[in-house]
Amino acid sequence: MATHTHGNCSFGRRGELPFREGDVVRGLNLSQLRPDTPICAEVRDLTFRRCNLTNVRPQPTWILDQCNTGQIEFCTNERPDLAASVRFPGGLEPCPSDCRHRVSAGDWQPIPEPVFRQAKADARLLRPAPQVRILEAQDADGIRTQRFEALLPVYEHKPLPPHPEMVRRRAERKAAMRVL
Repeated sequence: MATHTHGNCSFGRRGELPFREGDVVRGLNLSQLRPDTPICAEVRDLTFRRCNLTNVRPQPTWILDQCNTGQIEFCTNERPDLAASVRFPGGLEPCPSDCRHRVSAGDWQPIPEPVFRQAKADARLLRPAPQVRILEAQDADGIRTQRFEALLPVYEHKPLPPHPEMVRRRAERKAAMRVL
């Protein structure tokens, strides 16, 4: 029996996890990219304390003490770093710009002038054209300034219903509380 404490093993960054029967895991981030991902499926006797188990499929025999067990569908428009790439081959399939994670047509966000100029040049080639604008202002000293903005869509990760194993555990806990 070993105790593993504080570290980041999220998204399979450390390869195969070193847990064995009877181990205690404290404060580790073991979150996964895809909902309902099995980890350590062959290890039955594990105790997790204050761990991040987002998108992990918990084993019925594991003991979970104050752990985050939420299930989330990530959007690569919101988090491009999670998309599959040469550096991250196990990443998510990139979402299209009009994916189901999109919650609004957009918000005007400041952009650097070179990005504005490139978007204006692309507007002649791309359909639909990128939406950009220049806002001009004059301060108290009469100095005119320009601010460049682009209309950027807003995306959100989608929370999913709790894993069935977690629903079962909560029901058992409630039933036990009623008995007391």
